[in-house]
Amino acid sequence: MLFQSGSYLLPPRADEVLSNVAEIIKYKPELELMVEGYTDNVPIRNSCIEDNWDLSVRRASQVVKTLQNRFGVNPDKLIAAGRGEYNKLSENNTEEGRAMNRRTRIILLPKN
Repeated sequence: MLFQSGSYLLPPRADEVLSNVAEIIKYKPELELMVEGYTDNVPIRNSCIEDNWDLSVRRASQVVKTLQNRFGVNPDKLIAAGRGEYNKLSENNTEEGRAMNRRTRIILLPKN
């Protein structure tokens, strides 16, 4: 999912995607799900967000909380992680590139 600059609010299409993800994870007890949050390289600091690391964690947490609270996924199967502005998909020197880097990634993991 892609986010607006400086935001951790889920985009409108998120429910459709997360509903499908929830169905998969609910019926696969051998899996857990890690959500990684990413940002572009535009510095941010306000009363709610300290920096891009913080924003990336908030993006991942928002996805995890939605999976738990709206779609009933067991929180024991969920992990939220922030990757900040690092591990970029595209260069940050254009608006399109920065937009691609404002994302979350969902990874299915075998549960030990």
